[in-house]
Amino acid sequence: MSISKPTTIPELWDNMKLFTDNMEIFMQAVMLRFDHTDTLLDVIATTVNRHENILNQHSQQFIEINQRLDKHEELLTRLTFKSDTHEELLDVLAEQSLHNMQILDRLDSQMKVNSERLNYVEHKVARLEFAK
Repeated sequence: MSISKPTTIPELWDNMKLFTDNMEIFMQAVMLRFDHTDTLLDVIATTVNRHENILNQHSQQFIEINQRLDKHEELLTRLTFKSDTHEELLDVLAEQSLHNMQILDRLDSQMKVNSERLNYVEHKVARLEFAK
């Protein structure tokens, strides 16, 4: 049934009723659309909340990773310092070892001289004993 130009009051009344029915159907469609929109907004809000939670977790993990990196960096700095100290100690030990080798060479030379003197003295003693 379509709306036509009323010529009588009952026709006007029928047109008003038809208009009211159509408006009611239209309002129901609008309300369904609003309900659908509300449902979509709820889904979107839930998704946004999930993403916020994930971002917060990632942010917390990022903070923890940065703290661990800071600790590792501090350990690396200490190890580097210890490594440098050990390297310096190795250099000192190498120098000391070289110095000790030089001392051993001198002692070896002195021992040869002392051995030659001992041989000379023993030879002299043997000659003196033989001469007696």
